[in-house]
Amino acid sequence: MDERLERIRNDINNGWTEFDDSDLQYLIQQAEKAQELEEVVNKAENHLLRNGKEIMKLTNDIAELKYRNQLDKETLRFYASEENNHYKISFTVREWEMLSPVFKDSGEKARQALEGDKQ
Repeated sequence: MDERLERIRNDINNGWTEFDDSDLQYLIQQAEKAQELEEVVNKAENHLLRNGKEIMKLTNDIAELKYRNQLDKETLRFYASEENNHYKISFTVREWEMLSPVFKDSGEKARQALEGDKQ
């Protein structure tokens, strides 16, 4: 607090009620400055709140994208695995079938991954 404002405050606390015009003008200027600063603080708080919400949304979006990316990688690894693409021939009494994990899957993992992308 500056000296002039401190002096006026002390005068008021000591019961002084008469002020000259320059002191009154000074008090009005200080009140206007305080009001302007309060408006600046309110705007800054609003910006912080809005930016905080945007940051939280972006953080959630990033987490979701990382999760989706991991699922997509797992799906691609399944289909890319040479092990999953080797066929075994199985004979039964009436018929035979060619089986591989990819063949058995019939694209189910890919459909699940794509279904997750729609959400």
